[in-house]
Amino acid sequence: MTELAVGIARRLYAILTAQGAPEPGYLHHYYTTHFENGCDVLWRLGVAVAAYDSEPERKGLAYGTITNEKVWPPYFKPFEAQEIRTALAGKAPASAPPLQEVIDAYISLACDYGPTGSALPAKREPFSPQAQYNREVEALIRFGFAERCGSQARWTNKIAPAMRYACVWEDDGRNSSDVAAQATAAECAALLAQTPDLTKRVLAQEAPRLSEMDFVLLLRDEFDGLYLKKNPDGSRRPEPAPALVIRAIYRALRQKK
Repeated sequence: MTELAVGIARRLYAILTAQGAPEPGYLHHYYTTHFENGCDVLWRLGVAVAAYDSEPERKGLAYGTITNEKVWPPYFKPFEAQEIRTALAGKAPASAPPLQEVIDAYISLACDYGPTGSALPAKREPFSPQAQYNREVEALIRFGFAERCGSQARWTNKIAPAMRYACVWEDDGRNSSDVAAQATAAECAALLAQTPDLTKRVLAQEAPRLSEMDFVLLLRDEFDGLYLKKNPDGSRRPEPAPALVIRAIYRALRQKK
């Protein structure tokens, strides 16, 4: 649990900002569920303090501190990594959350958010974590939430509840981004299959010389909203085609040239 708490604190500092904070080190969670939960888990573990504003009596609040506020503290200050390890080296406080809540908070912050490549992979395939995640992945392996796969690691089914909490796995255990990509590819193929050959030939000739945005404008302006507002037969779509489908059509037509 200790290394996961260290990881939660690191990810909170990497993702959130200190804008308007009462003093350095405090972060605003923006009342977003996963950020709030990460702060709450650290607070209950006794490795973070909370604050309402800059007044001395309204900051540095430990979990269970009695205040007159009914609203959730907007600012939290996680401890530094070594402080967390020292604080949790002995017996966990009575307020400590169950392990599953810690896992949920960790996965929701580690497997999402941040620049491309900065998050921990959430795919079913084996992966090699970045160095910053090594201790945490080792801890997850010890708990049975991941397993070794040669020199790499791989998630086990035990991690599924946390992945679902983080909205990166579906109820059946499939990776959500994979499911979305498959759905987009299927809709793209269905739309192209219904499109008249002449239209496809014209669009296939135009796609290689156009940017993605220009291609969308071409569909909107020259083809009467094809894919955007209408089906190929001219009937109105219940809702506009998603941008991901438009981009998939663009890429598919460019490959045909």
